Amino acid sequence: MENTIKQFCQAWSKNDYSKMYRLSQITWKSNNTKKYLKRLIIEKIQGFKILSVDFDEKHPCLCDINLQVKHKGKLKELKARLIKENKPYSTSEEGTWGVNPISVIRNLYVKS
Repeated sequence: MENTIKQFCQAWSKNDYSKMYRLSQITWKSNNTKKYLKRLIIEKIQGFKILSVDFDEKHPCLCDINLQVKHKGKLKELKARLIKENKPYSTSEEGTWGVNPISVIRNLYVKS
């Protein structure tokens, strides 16, 4: 899961929307296009750091990762939700971790 968010953030820092879309949650991708992702995340980040990982063994297909990103020269703390799915609307321990893009940007554009 940490590797997934690292790759997502590295792609975000390069405006690599193809990679970001590929690393997004299966359910989110089933309802949204890469073009929509480009409209949703319009600016790249200049860097990131993983602060902590909130993973509960009772919910093995859900993980929240607390991040610090540098955006427009300022540090912002964000929470990325990752969900492990094998098909849309179906969590599975045998599935693939995917980033929910909405969770990542939820606090990005809020003035601090």
